[in-house]
Amino acid sequence: MGSNPIFPIISQICPYASVSNNYNLLVSKKYNTKSIFFSKKSLLTVQVLYRTGIVSNYLILTNNSTNKKFIKFSVFFYKNSPFFKKITLVSTKSKLFFLNNKTLLLVQKVFKSSVLILSTNRGLLTLREALTLGTGGKLLYIIN
Repeated sequence: MGSNPIFPIISQICPYASVSNNYNLLVSKKYNTKSIFFSKKSLLTVQVLYRTGIVSNYLILTNNSTNKKFIKFSVFFYKNSPFFKKITLVSTKSKLFFLNNKTLLLVQKVFKSSVLILSTNRGLLTLREALTLGTGGKLLYIIN
């Protein structure tokens, strides 16, 4: 039996990239909801986006026939337009951008109205939460 050539490609997809790409697709097409494959990282990312108000709600669904889990989320729209236009993925598997506490203070001045999501030793945090906790981390998203 031959192996499925698509499976290694799907298993190497970064969950952070998957969430940002699906969010940007929702915003550009003005769809209400989108389903993505379930993983711990994608769930944590959607939960942070929900906590900051970028995602209005999310559900974890299970397909009974295949026992695969999905996360279905919807974007926060205000007067029929999305409040946040785009999620930009900064760190990937090949490029990692780490910011310490001093750099976070400078970044806060540059990106005034944007939301930044960091992966820290305390989990996924926004820029403000990381500054209050006094911790740095890997910059994942810039949301504007």
